[in-house]
Amino acid sequence: SSALSTQGQTALLAFKGQWQAGAWEVQQLDARLADAVLSGHGRIHSAGPVLQGQWQLAWPGMNFQLSGEAAPSRGQGQLHVTVLDAARATAWLQRWPVGASGLRGALVTGHVTGQAELSGQWQGGWQQKDSQLGFDWKVPAGQYQSAPQAVPLQLTQVQGQLRGTLAALQTQWQGQVQQGLWLAHLNARMSLSTPWGPQSGKPGWQGQLQTLDVDVKHSRQASGWQLQLPQEVDWRFMPLSPSPTVAWQAGTLQLRGPTPGLAKLSWSAGQWALAPRAGLPLPDVAQLQVDDVPLAWANAFGAPQVQGDVLLQGRVDVKSSHPLLLSAVLERSRGDLQLPLEGANQALVPAGLREARAQLNINGPEAKLNLIWDSEQLGQLSAQGQTQLSSSGEWLATAPISGSVKSSLRRVGVWSLLAPPGW
Repeated sequence: SSALSTQGQTALLAFKGQWQAGAWEVQQLDARLADAVLSGHGRIHSAGPVLQGQWQLAWPGMNFQLSGEAAPSRGQGQLHVTVLDAARATAWLQRWPVGASGLRGALVTGHVTGQAELSGQWQGGWQQKDSQLGFDWKVPAGQYQSAPQAVPLQLTQVQGQLRGTLAALQTQWQGQVQQGLWLAHLNARMSLSTPWGPQSGKPGWQGQLQTLDVDVKHSRQASGWQLQLPQEVDWRFMPLSPSPTVAWQAGTLQLRGPTPGLAKLSWSAGQWALAPRAGLPLPDVAQLQVDDVPLAWANAFGAPQVQGDVLLQGRVDVKSSHPLLLSAVLERSRGDLQLPLEGANQALVPAGLREARAQLNINGPEAKLNLIWDSEQLGQLSAQGQTQLSSSGEWLATAPISGSVKSSLRRVGVWSLLAPPGW
């Protein structure tokens, strides 16, 4: 037994064991520092490595327990992690001068409260593809606030599980998330394989997103939004080639809104290098396409109420993120508007809409926006504008703006709704 002082704290250590055949045979370990306790007994072998026995690590608000054996070619054991008080646990971590890129930086950014629990068991070594794993976790209630003035993110009855072998795992998540007046329910299921088993010589994680259902609702709206994945999507995570990279296959999401309609969001195969760098967080190359979006859905976000059956389509094409080469288009695909004519007792008339289109092109520091409106009854409008972006792809308030507008519009009551205040 011994005692020493570090960082102004007294550390107590009680150890009984011996070094034998390249391994520590630990009969007793009891280390205490600043209300943290590491205790246990068993065997620790540096070759492998191999860990056997019963071990426990605890500090205020947090407790880890591990029992059994963990080794490359064999193993069997149990793990239990309990977050009794997330606020106390993270406050204890903040006492220590650990770099922001370490454990402290990962856990104590912002303010966290609540409880959580994880339990699991394994049988087999971590280099055996047929090793069995089973883990369950739950967050009965939790809250995260990124800054004192930020709207907190609240978690309720979040739970999940992980089952299978290293070569074929299945994970499922479900729960409820609320931020401000928005409430979301999530249900997701995914298959994955780990890089530790001998899997076709392909490094990294890989798997398939099999199910994704998200229901989002605003507390002041009668109905909400439903997002669904109709077909599985393959993905792959490569942590070392040459920087962490996520790759995915083409897929589609279906979206239902507060009024009738079924929109589709499709994307092409692509990849995203996750290495920190200046600029907007965009994939290296990506193509997105949206179809059959009802214009009436814009009313849910405070847009003026208009009548009609107009459907929108759009696409985003990222050719390069450094320098930024991007084009984005949103346009009418079909349908027409019913708008009130001034001086006609607000009678609704069809617009005879032929084209409505907005297009944004970004080529390095240059950004250009083009607007086109062409209708039989309501007239025509075309506008062009351009400005400069910073080297990181952001627009600055001091950047110069230039452009032109050409219009020939009839006197229609709806223009007064669309015009900014004071026009």
